[in-house]
Amino acid sequence: MRLRCAICFHTRWKYNGKMLTIKGKLDQTEEGTWLTDRDCPKPMLTEDHVWPSVIVLESNNWPSQFLISFEFDGKSAAKTGKTFARLKQRVSPSCMLWTYTGLFETRTDWSNFKDSRFASTDGVRFFGFGHMGWAPGQLRTKSVDDVEAIPDCTPE
Repeated sequence: MRLRCAICFHTRWKYNGKMLTIKGKLDQTEEGTWLTDRDCPKPMLTEDHVWPSVIVLESNNWPSQFLISFEFDGKSAAKTGKTFARLKQRVSPSCMLWTYTGLFETRTDWSNFKDSRFASTDGVRFFGFGHMGWAPGQLRTKSVDDVEAIPDCTPE
């Protein structure tokens, strides 16, 4: 199933444990890598907590609630890396969309993943995925399939 950004869907739970192909902007720091969609019309809510519209890209080396029966396809990364190298000569990385395939993982019940001792402004701290548990979902990456320029994009 191909999605622009799974976190934008209010029915995101139905994708939990499914193989998805997801397209979004790529953000990266030393703490992690994630796909984002800043134009997401419907952010994910858990109780009153508004999650950022991101999906952490995760390797398959960490425990999961699902059986991971695949390894990351390094050849896909090499091929897409060549495309990225050509594109970045004329397009800002902030004006590129990346396409990844993998197993999507979120939580259907957040009650065991919250703690008021670490409260944010809404009174409860939820623990999601990625660095500091700040993302509402993750994609256990199988492949990086494409990178393309966003038409008429103004670099950030």
